[in-house]
Amino acid sequence: MSALPAYVPLEAERPEPVRGEARRRPPRWLWPALGLFVLCRIPSFYEPHWYTDEAGYATVARMVLHGLDLYSQAWTNKPPLQIWTVALALKLFGISEAGLHLLTFASGLAALLAVAWMAGRLLDPLRAGLATAAFALAVGLPWFEAEVAVPESLLLGPATWAGALVVARLAAPRRSRWWRWGWAPVAGALVGAAGAYQQTELADALALGLVLLLSPRVSRRELGLYLSAALGVTAAWLLPSVAIAGAEMVRFSLAGFYVDYAAASSPGLVGDALCAIAALAVLVGAVLSRRSTSPAWAIWVWAAADLGVAAIAHRPYPHFLTPALAPSILALASVPLPPWRLPLRALPLVAGMVLVALMAGVSGVNQKAVFNYGVWYWRAVSSGQLPRSEWLANLDDRAPADRAVADWLRAQGLEGTCAVVWSSDAWPYLLAGMPVQLPTAPIYNDVVLSGGSDQAVTDQVRALHPTVIVVSVDAAAQWPSIQVLLDHQYQLALASYPDLVYVRRGLQLPATAPEVC
Repeated sequence: MSALPAYVPLEAERPEPVRGEARRRPPRWLWPALGLFVLCRIPSFYEPHWYTDEAGYATVARMVLHGLDLYSQAWTNKPPLQIWTVALALKLFGISEAGLHLLTFASGLAALLAVAWMAGRLLDPLRAGLATAAFALAVGLPWFEAEVAVPESLLLGPATWAGALVVARLAAPRRSRWWRWGWAPVAGALVGAAGAYQQTELADALALGLVLLLSPRVSRRELGLYLSAALGVTAAWLLPSVAIAGAEMVRFSLAGFYVDYAAASSPGLVGDALCAIAALAVLVGAVLSRRSTSPAWAIWVWAAADLGVAAIAHRPYPHFLTPALAPSILALASVPLPPWRLPLRALPLVAGMVLVALMAGVSGVNQKAVFNYGVWYWRAVSSGQLPRSEWLANLDDRAPADRAVADWLRAQGLEGTCAVVWSSDAWPYLLAGMPVQLPTAPIYNDVVLSGGSDQAVTDQVRALHPTVIVVSVDAAAQWPSIQVLLDHQYQLALASYPDLVYVRRGLQLPATAPEVC
């Protein structure tokens, strides 16, 4: 018998498509990737509070911890597991950036192990090591903002393991009874859990479901178990939410809210047409490749689906690309050298993924964060000191400003007072211990909930008669109606660019007791 190839290219034909059963010991090429991931993530534990989405989720999580009902009293546009997970971090670590990033570290580490598990079965040791290291670098550094506690970072672990189980099933049958019937419900449950972080996980669920539907290696019973588990876990978090907040409120929060959001960022008719062409090419390639003995075709379908989410969203947010990193890196690593060894039936898959990847490129990478991280971390190492948060002021000037505002409010006896933060950045609420009185913390969501009228939000603020209004310069320029209220009833007490703190006229500082709304 002739020797088998050292790795499994995209469409290589071979009697057994995998290199063998799982090794009992981790391969030696895994350790450099693990070390690289840990090294790259160390600076994230010293970050200041700067990422605005984290603050939005944390304020809602704090409201939930105080007993308010999600969606009806503590409003968010994300599925509940995102809020519950952040609430867990607040409960364990308080208002700690390191606590939030410990969650994303665990999710990234789980995803890294899943990538290594797949790579070890599909690629030769050199390619497997390089692919795993590339993934470790991609999610270790802040290129794609994988360190911040956004849904894409937290779902990365379960979503990648769901894909890994599907790929492993296509790679080779196993004799274990647990594996024979257990992999499908576990993969489905992981997809359902990932969907409890972000609605866009539907792309993974459909892509993996399509793979299972097309593959002749998978029985209809296994497909049914996968779908039943995914739907069951989804029902487990969706139905209680509906029972508590009502169907209409949950429908708007998780779906209706995004109608105008999607319309505002649509890639246009040409972009939509290109996305449709890419999807058709991927579908054709999947149908042509479904009988391949290599499961690499499934990874290409999975990668195209995740890249398609970023392409359709069409916004310059690097974290939109985070879920696509694992399948994309593995797909590229499966291409044979030279590339023209690819069979013709694989070309639609490649063409479709390349097209959707070009469109997803609008999300970009956070180059500024990577550069500042390098400078910041080097200064810490070379000086022999712990990193200081002010070193990251160039990353986001709101971080030191928010800290200064919180310290000043506490010094003036205004901690926990009735306040409104007229900003996209909700960190002052958390850092100064102020309760959220508006429907939600980030002002842009309040404007949407008020029908797109910032004047309506200003009227809500006027009715609250808050003691303090913290205004960011950019929010005041974008939603200027608040300025009239400030001019008539408030006086500027502190300016820490880009934050301005206004207190109600006649208020004596320091206050003897905080006023509540």
